[in-house]
Amino acid sequence: MTFVLQPAYGRDYRSGKEAVAAFLSGADFIHASRDFTGGGSYIDAASIPQGARVEIRFAASRKVTSFVRGNEPKPRA
Repeated sequence: MTFVLQPAYGRDYRSGKEAVAAFLSGADFIHASRDFTGGGSYIDAASIPQGARVEIRFAASRKVTSFVRGNEPKPRA
């Protein structure tokens, strides 16, 4: 299953790295998947099962970054 997420509460991110970091820190996102009947509900990283594909929209929903839950990009030191 693919989870399409948008930042909640009016937040936005300039880069995919910022969006993924917020997701991993437990920030709320809006579940915007078309195949999800409860569209518009809030969701966070803990609610998404390992192995699920995650797409996060950012930059006013003009860009998207994606990864598989449990295989998130690691932040560089």
